[in-house]
Parts: sequence; structure tokens; C-alpha cells
Amino acid sequence: MENTFDYLIGKSVTGLEVKSDYEQYILINDGSKLQVTCAEYVDCCGYNDIEVTIPDGFDFNDNLITKVEFEEDDEDWGDCGSVKLGIFANDKNITVEGSYGSGSGWGYGQYVEIEVIKPKKEVEQ
Repeated sequence: MENTFDYLIGKSVTGLEVKSDYEQYILINDGSKLQVTCAEYVDCCGYNDIEVTIPDGFDFNDNLITKVEFEEDDEDWGDCGSVKLGIFANDKNITVEGSYGSGSGWGYGQYVEIEVIKPKKEVEQ
């Protein structure tokens, strides 16, 4: 997964949209979104898991992203891995974590993706 998350620095988090256990969006003040997804269905013993943690007292109306830390760990065997993204805004830290693994070793459907979806006007430029 490519680290394009520095794009978020200097922007603000305005909300969290949870579509399902497999699809969540962190909303950004410029109209972009941080999309966090994983597959709904995996192989026989596999797993996908995502979690977005917003700390208690986080102010969606007054924050500024000052730093973003990204870690990715891929295991060579079993199609397993994990991702972690820390979004630092003021004195609060939003954490995005995901893990995935294949029970069969075939790797069908195991993934976690975190992607910045930029507003259409910026994509066209």
C-alpha cells in the first residue's frame, strides 16, 4: 500500500462515516475522505478486521492534523499482514488499524486497504 497520507497534514477531521464493519470513512474538511475497507468474505479460515478509534472528547469542529504515521507489516507466508495509521490532531490521536490473514494459505479475499479519496476538483487538475 502506497503511503499518500501526508496529504492530510494541515487539514481537519470533520467526521466519521461507518457504512459497515467492512467500510468506514474519516471525513476531511476539504471534501476528501480517508477510506478504510476490508473484504466482507474471506476463505475458509481467513479473517479481515478494521477498526477506527476516535478518542473521547475529540472535537470535529476544531482540530488540525499535524502528523501522520503509517506502518505496514506483510507476512510472506499465509497471506497475512497488518496496517496501522495514526492521525495526530491537536492533542488527540485517531488510530486506524487493520489485520488480515488466510486460513487456507490461498489468500482468497484477505486484504485491508486505507486510501485517501481526494475531492473530484483536485483529481481533475
